[in-house]
Amino acid sequence: MLASKLRQVVALILIQLSFLSLAGPFDRRNLPSHSSRAESDTVTYHVRTTSIALKITLSQLGNWTPIMNLLSAASETIQTNQQQQGLGLVPGGQFIQQGTNVVLKMWNANNHQLTWGVVGVVVMGLLDWIAPTSDAPAIVFKIFDGANQVGQGQIAVSL
Repeated sequence: MLASKLRQVVALILIQLSFLSLAGPFDRRNLPSHSSRAESDTVTYHVRTTSIALKITLSQLGNWTPIMNLLSAASETIQTNQQQQGLGLVPGGQFIQQGTNVVLKMWNANNHQLTWGVVGVVVMGLLDWIAPTSDAPAIVFKIFDGANQVGQGQIAVSL
């Protein structure tokens, strides 16, 4: 049982490292900066050690707890899909994760297609970005892989 669990953990780490290594070496210019948020409701966040950037727009002040729970559940769902399907295309071009009174949606954009690898990096980036920010549980974001917008997404209250 323990050996099986250890193999699963190692597999998840290898999956995470496989798409993180695609971006090349760590670049200090890619460290998160939240300073632009004070000037506008939209901020660009470059996910550490990747070529993925998120343009995030905030609205509706509230509690982050349901969103953090949603993103944690989404991360588990994505890792399961990565184990079963690899880092390939997200079926139907969209990913939806329902939480308690909140939903995460991501979909293809600009004739590009989302992959499980990119969706995983997006969730990781949102978790990293949310930690030091203030309350604002409704989020709309655009997903860029390098210069190309490959997807869009939102986290919104669902009743």
